Amino acid sequence: GVLRPKADILVVGSGRNTVRPSEALRAFAREQGCSLEVQATAAAVSTYNVLSQEGREVVAALLPEDAESGPSSFGNFFPL
Repeated sequence: GVLRPKADILVVGSGRNTVRPSEALRAFAREQGCSLEVQATAAAVSTYNVLSQEGREVVAALLPEDAESGPSSFGNFFPL
């Protein structure tokens, strides 16, 4: 897989708002063998920290809070 070391969970911060991930991003997570959690970035940071402190294998991809949220701008950052 692309994610090394292997992650159990991919946490994506989508900017100010939570955005529904594309089918391609969901398929990417499945291909990597990990769960996908998409949240507004502030919540995603908290989720990442909690999971990491629990010893979970977690990775994060985080858009800045001031990034435009919405399916089209989200796709610019995560074109999968």
